[in-house]
Amino acid sequence: MPAAELEEAAQRVRQLEAAAIAAHERAQALNKEGRFQEAQAAYAEMHALEDQASELAARVGCVACVLGDDDAAQDPAEASLCNLDMDSLEPYSRLHPAAPWAQGPGGAAAAAAARAAAAVVGSAVADAAAMGVHWVYDLSQLEVLEAERRAEAAAASTSAPAHPSDFGLEFLDPPRSPFYSYASGRNSPYGEQTLALLRSLAEQGGLHAGAYADTFEAAFGPDSGFDGYRDVSTKGFLRNYARAMPPPLSGANDAQANAIARLAPLVAAFGAAPAPTAATAATATNSSTATAADADAGAPSVSGSGSGEGAEEEEVSDLLECVELATRVTQNTDAAVAWACAGAAVLDSLLRGGTAAAAVEGAAAALESGAGPLAARCGPLAPELAAHLRSCLALAATPVPEAVAKLGRNCHMPNALQTPLQVVLYVEHHHAQAQAQARLPPAAYVEGVRLAIREGGCCASRAAYVGACLGALCAPSHSEGEEGAQKEGEKEGVAGALVALPQSWIARYGAAEQVTAWAGAILAARARAE
Repeated sequence: MPAAELEEAAQRVRQLEAAAIAAHERAQALNKEGRFQEAQAAYAEMHALEDQASELAARVGCVACVLGDDDAAQDPAEASLCNLDMDSLEPYSRLHPAAPWAQGPGGAAAAAAARAAAAVVGSAVADAAAMGVHWVYDLSQLEVLEAERRAEAAAASTSAPAHPSDFGLEFLDPPRSPFYSYASGRNSPYGEQTLALLRSLAEQGGLHAGAYADTFEAAFGPDSGFDGYRDVSTKGFLRNYARAMPPPLSGANDAQANAIARLAPLVAAFGAAPAPTAATAATATNSSTATAADADAGAPSVSGSGSGEGAEEEEVSDLLECVELATRVTQNTDAAVAWACAGAAVLDSLLRGGTAAAAVEGAAAALESGAGPLAARCGPLAPELAAHLRSCLALAATPVPEAVAKLGRNCHMPNALQTPLQVVLYVEHHHAQAQAQARLPPAAYVEGVRLAIREGGCCASRAAYVGACLGALCAPSHSEGEEGAQKEGEKEGVAGALVALPQSWIARYGAAEQVTAWAGAILAARARAE
């Protein structure tokens, strides 16, 4: 391509990307106003612009390099090979092995493994359960579908609202998502992306960001045969990867719900681990947000609380570092990393046996402290995230419909983490009745996922995180004598950990066997690391 034509094409890529962002923002605003048909048209416009940008970018390569724009080359919002610090690629080009379990009294490691397995499968099943009404923002349409479900179940039709666990919109067949046509039992686009990460973690025995990027491209790229929906971050990743942008430059300029929806496999591989060494704890991929206090903040929980007992001399893969690395492969923004780390810190506490209320409180306190690994990863966003977590805690006793109406139901932050956390806190509040016991009954999983789905909008990402948290909270503990919880490195152990999940839902989930096998491979890798 001649130089003048190349420069013109590079400028056009920027224009198309900017126009796509504007169309996306317009679509979200229209959804909030209840103008659903106009919102769908805006989303269609956004995707058309994204596709045009991708096609042109494949011929241009590095836009900032072509335009000689030094300011843009330094802008993290624009992937650029200009002035690339090769040392920054090192964490993305090596394996971070699955971490050993932190040891504790009463079979703590086996119990954590059971919770991890239930979180992974619980998240995947919940996402698939929500797919049928994913991105349905019209609550009146959901009411109609709910009435149909009630009639199908031959339940008594009354004007009073039924208990949320009596029936739900899970595995709606045929699915009614207005943005894609999938068969019932298939994961949503969020779930499909999570499975790519889960597969990579299982096959590698840990996180290798470069291998994960290859797996992601193989699953969703132009030669993959993929017949589903590619969202903004997926298209942004594919556009950058086709231009030979390695991780983290492969990541899109995006900070939506994907960062939260895919956390279960990462926490299963690296959560509930011994405290990292001082050197590991003090290291942040984004070194500008690290502080000297990090080296002294090693603790059993990644939120930064605890005594630091159990630290080992050998380097243990750090959960928050791996969350950042995986996030930046497809979403290369500080905001996406911060939200993902906050969500991971909460889920990590649940794997360690804590209650949801204590987990959210601990993460908020760690962010407010300004010290420790979580605050370091979140950087200047830490106070804002802490305030949003406090809002969730304040709404713990509020009925979910009322809380979601207040917080929001779309794919953006802060509500993409707030709404699932509120659902989990609400369910725990009513089942545990403020007791210290973390274990919830199996009915809590069904109730929570149904509540998450019923509020529509970005219900698949919401359900995925709810399913991860409630899967962990409902999982059998080692102390209860569950044989499966003692076999954390074997497929049988995974199956034993899933007894609290609804078996009828698992039977309707098309990828259940594969997800269970991948979860087992991750737990086996952790068992070998001990």
